[in-house]
Amino acid sequence: STPTSLPHPASPSHAARARTRRSAKVSGQKSQGGRRSSSKSCRCCSCRTSAMQHVLLPALLSFPSLRRNSSSCAKRSLFNPVFSLPGRVRDPAVRLNEAGEAELFFTHFRGNPAAMFTSAGAKDYYVSRVVTRDWQTFSEPSDITPPGFASPDAPIRWDNATIIAFQAYPDKSLGGKSSGLFFSRRDDGSEIWSEPRPFLREALTLPWNTGGRAIDPTLVLDSEGRLHCFFVGSTKRQRGDRRRANLLGQAVSTDPDLQRWEVLSREAPLIGTSSRAPDGVENVAVFRRRSDAVMIYSEGLKSQHLAHAVSKDDLISWQRRGAPSVGG
Repeated sequence: STPTSLPHPASPSHAARARTRRSAKVSGQKSQGGRRSSSKSCRCCSCRTSAMQHVLLPALLSFPSLRRNSSSCAKRSLFNPVFSLPGRVRDPAVRLNEAGEAELFFTHFRGNPAAMFTSAGAKDYYVSRVVTRDWQTFSEPSDITPPGFASPDAPIRWDNATIIAFQAYPDKSLGGKSSGLFFSRRDDGSEIWSEPRPFLREALTLPWNTGGRAIDPTLVLDSEGRLHCFFVGSTKRQRGDRRRANLLGQAVSTDPDLQRWEVLSREAPLIGTSSRAPDGVENVAVFRRRSDAVMIYSEGLKSQHLAHAVSKDDLISWQRRGAPSVGG
């Protein structure tokens, strides 16, 4: 298929998700006015030191505030990583708020890396947030969830408030206490997020989701104001094969409390395995454009690469288009 350029977000208020899953090792330093990532240890992932993971630059350049400055010294002064903290920083999601600030939400793991994918690591996983205006200085990080949650989506407006979706982690498949998708709510004028509440619990028992998992939620509004949730489930690749494949599902809701959903992919996943990715897909970002919508996702688990799909009927059906052209 013909590669296409990454889309421009439909509006500054639309949030986009850009994921970095693999370990990346950088050092960080603190500067006046907030945290700042160090340029000494990493230039486009040429990392040399340990114990940190970072948010990378290329996906962030799709945001309007950075694209407008693409020919200025603001862009030239940016470098990879754009943000780092002690521990592991994963799963970045960005929302441009009404004040023109970028709110960066991410998974922050603060424990022993050997325990990241075990039940013992649950106490060290948090969904955290920082704020920046220039992607060089950041506010002090704050946690928006108790321990045991990860993989945030970018917040979205729903029912006259702001909501953010994420997942329980490590989930039951890794020995954790719970599985599934959760959300928190922040009322206007408040900086306090509610306690996590489960939603779309039926995703855990879909016939194709034999792994009983639901991870990586992405919330998107269609033109009629309905809320779509894209999520990832898992299945074994072949009978007797312990390796898993990740599969993409989709549901839609008009319920203010997110407790009633119509699952559009009940009998089969929206996107499953392919010759390009026999172990499936994960980590979805959806961009609304004037005449269509574009989905960017991570294709493959063992050999990860970006792919994209396009919808011309308001997020209902999708045509897979292969690899996008980044920076074109």
